[in-house]
Amino acid sequence: AYEYWDNILGVVEEDSIILGAGTDDEFISLYMQEIEKISPGVEVITVESLTKDWRVKKINEELGTELNVAKTREEAYDLFGEIIDEFIDRRPVYARVRLENINYYQNLYGPVLKIEKSENIYPNPELIHEIDVVKDENGKVYIVYMYILYGMNEFKNENNEDGLNYFLKAVEIDNESYDAWSNLGYAYYTLGDNGAAVIALEHALEIEYSLELENLIQEILVS
Repeated sequence: AYEYWDNILGVVEEDSIILGAGTDDEFISLYMQEIEKISPGVEVITVESLTKDWRVKKINEELGTELNVAKTREEAYDLFGEIIDEFIDRRPVYARVRLENINYYQNLYGPVLKIEKSENIYPNPELIHEIDVVKDENGKVYIVYMYILYGMNEFKNENNEDGLNYFLKAVEIDNESYDAWSNLGYAYYTLGDNGAAVIALEHALEIEYSLELENLIQEILVS
């Protein structure tokens, strides 16, 4: 968990606000910032912290806000929305949780994704930090996962070429990702490019065995 937060604090701007999840996020980040003085200007706010009087008081003092203590997690998510509305135009705002209760913003996954106002339920890939600023493999996993989500969403909406490009980007970032290669194989298969599909699926099988993929390869080869 320490390395995880070292990664997050290392890639965001010094005046960022990070919306986190639970108690571990809160205390690990506070320790790193208060004791080790790592990125002390970053404000980490979690669902749990918004239910505690002392934390809300500290947040209000540091941000100049007038937030009330949340009595439930649902109220805490509503406060996330207030924080986004207040600071979206003034400070970088990041999230490592899914903001599923704030449907007029992007639903976000991962540690280094910036929130911007959007009608989409999926984030814009341009908001992802490129891999060269991510400090460890943990960050790479989240970025690949996001591109896979984009690709799945595009195929769901029948934007198949766009979906294929997202899977290609995922493979480019992590050439050893089973999920990236298997989804790329399914994408090629859907588009009717059986040769490319077999190559991608076989690469996925080299990384991790799957009876389902093996059967699909055989089905493609005999078709």
